[in-house]
Amino acid sequence: MSTHTEEPLRVLTIEGGGMRGLYTVSVLHALAKRFAKEAKTEDIDIGKCFDLVVGTSTGAILATAIAAGISLERIKELYKKTGPDIFTDPVPIYERTRKLQHKIQFWCWVRRHLCRAGNSNHALQSALNEIFGDQTFGKLYEKRNIGLCVSATAFLQHQPRVFKTPHLEGKDRDNGLLLADACLASSAAPVYLPLASITEDDIPEQAYTDGGLWANDPVLLGLIEGLAMSCEKRPIVIISVGTCAPPVGNQPVIKFDRGIIDWRGGISVLELAMSSQGKSARYAVTLLVEQLKRLGKHVDIVRCQEHKPSSAQADLMQLDSASKKALNLMEQLGNRDGQEIYRWCQPPDIDERGKLFIETFKRMPGNGVR
Repeated sequence: MSTHTEEPLRVLTIEGGGMRGLYTVSVLHALAKRFAKEAKTEDIDIGKCFDLVVGTSTGAILATAIAAGISLERIKELYKKTGPDIFTDPVPIYERTRKLQHKIQFWCWVRRHLCRAGNSNHALQSALNEIFGDQTFGKLYEKRNIGLCVSATAFLQHQPRVFKTPHLEGKDRDNGLLLADACLASSAAPVYLPLASITEDDIPEQAYTDGGLWANDPVLLGLIEGLAMSCEKRPIVIISVGTCAPPVGNQPVIKFDRGIIDWRGGISVLELAMSSQGKSARYAVTLLVEQLKRLGKHVDIVRCQEHKPSSAQADLMQLDSASKKALNLMEQLGNRDGQEIYRWCQPPDIDERGKLFIETFKRMPGNGVR
């Protein structure tokens, strides 16, 4: 932990993962409630704990809502009420070890969606418009003074795009961009949802797809943006939150010549890319932080603890899992991990991670620090 006297720049980064965003918001809600209770306040606005919030895909929706001051309870309800309307035709689980019935269900799903996405994005777009209204990046920063970055992928140019508030001098391109449009663009997961069509730079029908293709875990983006926002000696604290993704990996490879069936119609390719990107980002950040410290720049990164779901729970933790049973599981797992993380902050065993959380959540309204 930093021993510097200057107040650190505090950053929250939130990973992508579809419906597992309900797990993430449940983690943050459990933590916020415990700190609010400790401070004897009912004002839970964790956005005020951070100078910058960064998110990808479902994490973009959470990051934007947190930066905008929307209550965590309302965000949870967004997932629970709207999720089943968004993912009306979830991808059936397919593995070679599964019964023939499961394989038939999967390939019937593939046949239904040979020429269209797995689900419409109308329900998602409607929900985003309802929760964010006509708020833009410029209005958000003017009102809240909290930086926001949302990652997406420009389909026409095949290149990364970061939508952001004007928290850096001269970076005001997105001032007029709707928050709802940026979230729709960031969360347009290939196969699962259509491309997002948004108005950007006053040009309509700009095509975007999921930011998770290049920044599913946006922790590296959070560090880079944090470095740009902070002065040379100002410490940076980054809290990184995941989505409790099921365990990844494959059985020992027997078949090396893999076709469309082996890649589950392309779904396995997407899962592999997003998982690999997340791991590579965390590894790169670890190495970069070591070099920054050597150069005199102090950075602390805390990854929120995730207890990986069991094999029995994994089927309910897919990107498009939106059944009542799945939603209940995600909320329960998120609450459990949030309570476990809070234990880092309780005496007599407060560790370095706990100290960082305590100092960060002190900035919530009602705690008298900002």
